[in-house]
Amino acid sequence: QVFLFPIELKHPIKCQQGNRVWERSHHHENIQFALDLHSLPSDAPAKILAASDGIAYIYDQCKSPNPDGHAHNDDPCGEGYGKHIRIMHTDDSLTIYAHLSQIMVKQLETVKRGQVIGIEGLSGRAGTRHLHFGVHRPNLNYLQEILKNPGWTGLSVPFKMTIRYSDRSESEIISSDQIRWDDTFNPPYLFGVK
Repeated sequence: QVFLFPIELKHPIKCQQGNRVWERSHHHENIQFALDLHSLPSDAPAKILAASDGIAYIYDQCKSPNPDGHAHNDDPCGEGYGKHIRIMHTDDSLTIYAHLSQIMVKQLETVKRGQVIGIEGLSGRAGTRHLHFGVHRPNLNYLQEILKNPGWTGLSVPFKMTIRYSDRSESEIISSDQIRWDDTFNPPYLFGVK
């Protein structure tokens, strides 16, 4: 399936960490195809959208913002994911939306593709405000145990989304292992597409 880009449309985004194909920090198999998507520092935190229909499993036990108002790369809350949502989809894939500042859905709520489910944040192990987004194939023999506990979700898998780069006129369906990333907030930016 082609997932919806998980950040509100028309909100400029930078991908600042990608998968190991680009020799970045998402190296091990549990997150190797995940993306760290950042809104621009001068913009308001982005609204986070469900990438596909499914059932929401939430972890909302972290203090956010952190008591001192700063990001912490050493905050183990939520197994490092901070406040996060995992959505189980009918094709047995699971999407994760991590480091949120606010969760806007309830536990076991049925969510629809494009529904606002949270707000970008810096809870858990987050050096800056961003959304950690990934698609996983959990071991179905352990699914209830996985969904009962925060964090770990199973094998990370490549996924497709429809996006548009700010330096291109046409939108494109792109695999997560092909998205351009860099460590700056300079153009080009990513935008979601309906």
